[in-house]
Amino acid sequence: GAVDVRAGSDAAGAEGLLSLLDVSGLGPKTIKLLWEQAEVTDLASLKALELKQATKLTEASIIPI
Repeated sequence: GAVDVRAGSDAAGAEGLLSLLDVSGLGPKTIKLLWEQAEVTDLASLKALELKQATKLTEASIIPI
């Protein structure tokens, strides 16, 4: 049968992950990957990851390795 991901102790986490489906270009597979590899659990953690990645790119372009 179907499982209600909103039930149980992880309800807030599940709601956060489900909210990522509203982001254009993110589907279930990408969200799963972000959750497993970068611990993205909601929009705030996605924005933090984007900022972190943008900072890395900026530093790499300013300070060549």
